[in-house]
Amino acid sequence: MTGRLAVLAERAKVLLLDCDGPVCTLFDTRSAVRVVSDLRGMLAGHGVDVAEEIGAAGPLAVLQATARLAPHLTGDVEAALRVAEIEAAASAETTLGVFDVVRACVDTERRLAIVSETSVDAIHAYLRRRDRVRHFAAVIGRDGADPVQPAASAHRLTRAVQALGADPAECLFVGATATGIAAARQGGIAAVGYARRPGLAEMLAGSGAHVVIDAMDQLARAIATTRRHALPWIDSTGGPLVVVPTSVLPQWRGTGAYFLANSDSDDWGDYGRACAVNGYAGLIPVGDVQALVLADEPAATTYLADRRAFVRWIHARSEEELIGLVPQAIEAAAWEPVGEWVVTEPVEMLDSALAGTEEPRLAITVAPGTYQVRSAYIAPDQETAMVITQLIPAAR
Repeated sequence: MTGRLAVLAERAKVLLLDCDGPVCTLFDTRSAVRVVSDLRGMLAGHGVDVAEEIGAAGPLAVLQATARLAPHLTGDVEAALRVAEIEAAASAETTLGVFDVVRACVDTERRLAIVSETSVDAIHAYLRRRDRVRHFAAVIGRDGADPVQPAASAHRLTRAVQALGADPAECLFVGATATGIAAARQGGIAAVGYARRPGLAEMLAGSGAHVVIDAMDQLARAIATTRRHALPWIDSTGGPLVVVPTSVLPQWRGTGAYFLANSDSDDWGDYGRACAVNGYAGLIPVGDVQALVLADEPAATTYLADRRAFVRWIHARSEEELIGLVPQAIEAAAWEPVGEWVVTEPVEMLDSALAGTEEPRLAITVAPGTYQVRSAYIAPDQETAMVITQLIPAAR
């Protein structure tokens, strides 16, 4: 699978992502059941029963069944589903690894679009939560006027390809539904299936997916192998990064073994402590010393020793342009104080979800001393934005 995925990533110049699944989880199991029940109740009031048509499928299946069994009610059901999707978008959980995919595409100068059967209003509601719409050259979803049959999915993909001025042969679609995968293949677009639940892999493969993955970071790594950087970067799977003194790395537990073994646990380990940091950076204890958390924006980060600065790549056309603007960004920044950090030994930067003994890690040498830590989000121009966390030697 890894080899086939690498070949697809190498060929792709444009990445088309379905929203529900590859980008975020719009409905969790409980809310999906509730929305399905509400939509079925609406149909039952008109004497329409879709139970046999949809089985245990989710809300979108109710809309698709309505289009087949009671097309005159499709508009009403679509409107109700759209409202539910917009409400769900306010708290939709971002799929782990998807912004590593975004980051890898930015690094390798690939263009991105969202093409989905999800309501376009709901997609925008999700993206606006963290100003993420800027990452996507086009956002095309269900608009209420288009039907929900395979032909409509194919039409949306065609619109996206045309909007980006691309050739279908240079596009790669990542989808979590049989309809989306089949539509991509019919349009001459290579397709990767994202199987977020057990049992989906076989269905997606049967619909024509060239490769099926169960984690978006698999795709991110495949895309990232085509990039070449002058500087080392540490990527995030969707949460904070952490900079830990070397001597206490074994004490950093990441997400914690108990959480990994018990999916309903509230114990997120040290990763949970890192996620609790407010602002762009913060300090938390690890053993008898402190670690520096690079929080808020899940973004690839490097360290510039000459500036004593951690630079997080929010968006830029290239590494060269981003790093070239760092001096200007430091001068223009509206700094937020983080706190005082005492450094007595080398430190290493890693994804906070990992245990301190896991790879990848970036070893960083900081001169021993006491530092005032400050952080800021800076957008030097319309094409570039970064978060800088800088260490300023404390006055003696």
